Amino acid sequence: MKKLLLTILIILLIIVISCKSINNIKNPIITNNEKYFETSVFPVKGIIIVAHGLNTNPLKMGDEHTNGTLVKLFLDEGYNVYRVILSGHEGAIEEMQSINAQDWIDSALIQYREVAEIAYKNNIPIYLTAFSLGGLVFENLIHYKEDVNFTGTILFAPAIAIKGTARAGIFISDIFLADNAIIKSKAPVEYRAQKGVSISAYNALFELEDNLYKNEFENCNIPTLVFIDPNDELINVSKLQKSITNFNLSNWNVATISNTGTEIKPKYHHLIIDCKCVSSETWNVICERIKYFLEAY
Repeated sequence: MKKLLLTILIILLIIVISCKSINNIKNPIITNNEKYFETSVFPVKGIIIVAHGLNTNPLKMGDEHTNGTLVKLFLDEGYNVYRVILSGHEGAIEEMQSINAQDWIDSALIQYREVAEIAYKNNIPIYLTAFSLGGLVFENLIHYKEDVNFTGTILFAPAIAIKGTARAGIFISDIFLADNAIIKSKAPVEYRAQKGVSISAYNALFELEDNLYKNEFENCNIPTLVFIDPNDELINVSKLQKSITNFNLSNWNVATISNTGTEIKPKYHHLIIDCKCVSSETWNVICERIKYFLEAY
């Protein structure tokens, strides 16, 4: 019993130390507000929505100039790209502190409908590529909204099988800290949207995941390619694969990859969204799988 109490106290101490006061946190300035990119290839094959993860800087999903990124890959392959920015991931950190699940749903839906209007006018299909939180949010949209339709989806480490240890840490934090408390991020600095993530944001994440399980991933069985590192710190790969089986997601395929060759320090297995996060060799494998998937649908 004493050892258990000591362990809990140590966890709490780490959490409190990692938390920063509101006044001490400065968010990075996102200067590039461009969200929609047009390919130079003709004819245009479709539009791909690219959605970032929790506290991931949306700019790190790529642009038309940066090789080894998802946006550049899709542009080169003949697709237009819409780079999503979810609430709390640009501007003042106060928005992250008060975020809730509906904020993310509303934000994603508004941006999806902007894309849908363009796709309708040009009679081209819409695809989704999403990392972590982005995958979770848009899978919820696919479930709840009949007018949200994708020809296919590509998910990177989707937050739909979150490890119990991650939930437990936030549950303990929530007992002792306010919902707007910020827990410092462990992700590489250059990939962060903010200095950290609020407890309210983590709770919103869990709420969206619970919604999918409660509703058994209804409407989500569309052609889907999932990339995941077996050593992912946040996602339970076994739970992910069991969920695919249990909820009859027969159109989902999981591709396991490793980012052991990453040049990013510290190494973070959950972060697999560009060439620098994995390695040139692994990125080439990912790109070939993506091209094959898109050609098939």
